[in-house]
Order: sequence, then structure tokens, then C-alpha cells
Amino acid sequence: MKHDVSRADVNTKQLLNENIARTMLNLVLISRSKLEITMTDTLDELFKRPRYDPRLRPQYNDGPVLVTTGFWVLSIDSINVQDMAFGMDIFLRQNWVDNRLDHGLNQTLSLSNAVMSNIWLPDSYFKNAKQANFHEVTSKNLMITIGPKGKVHYNTR
Repeated sequence: MKHDVSRADVNTKQLLNENIARTMLNLVLISRSKLEITMTDTLDELFKRPRYDPRLRPQYNDGPVLVTTGFWVLSIDSINVQDMAFGMDIFLRQNWVDNRLDHGLNQTLSLSNAVMSNIWLPDSYFKNAKQANFHEVTSKNLMITIGPKGKVHYNTR
């Protein structure tokens, strides 16, 4: 038994495959734009007052905020034995939980330094420091991420 496939059948299948591919591409683009809108909406909702006030520490009616602090020494220089002084370049890391920043997503949001004024930051300092500067070549050298359940990770140099 011989089965003839006509040229019209081939063209129909080709058009059908092209339409399926176009439809799938549109679905991907629509999903991506919805995700971007969702992230923007999520950030707008997170930092909206009175829900979030960066002037108030997390859980301000409860006990103190537990801030885990660490640093990574990049270099030690300008050692002055007479003054017992030296210079140090470090990355400072701090982690804490701010329940007000629970975004309800199962992922971590990486934020730019443009939102720093919208987020409460601990008032950290080095007790015996003679001078301290933040690294600001081209832009502020910092990063903040907000994980599920308001887990905040702050890094700066």
C-alpha cells in the first residue's frame, strides 16, 4: 500500500509547526513580562509605608535584632609601628531577619544600591577605628539580597 503525501499536507504541517513555535515564543515573552511586573510590584509593595518604615528597626516592640557580622580581609597596608596604626581593606558582611521584608516568593531578590535608603541597616562601627571609608569607585560598592521570610544579607567594601 502506497501513501501519497501531497504538497498541501506538507505545507499545512509546516505552517502548523511555525504557529506552534510562534505561540510558544509568545508564551515565554508573556511569562517573562509578568515576572518582571511581579518583581516590580513586589518591591513596591515591600517598601510601601506604613507597611515598612526604614527608620524603625525590625521587631522594634520586641527584643534586639540579632545581626551576624563577619568580614573578609582583602589587604593590610600602611603599617606604622610608632603610632601602632595600620590600614585595612575589607568586605563587611551582615545578616539579619526583617519580617517586614518577607516577600512571599521562594527565591532571593538581589537589589542595587538605589534601594538602600528604603531598608533599615544596622548602625555598625569599629570601636578603635581612627578613620573609615566606604569604597565608592564608579559607584557604591555594596550589595543587598532579601531571601524568603525576610532574611537580609548586606555586603559592602
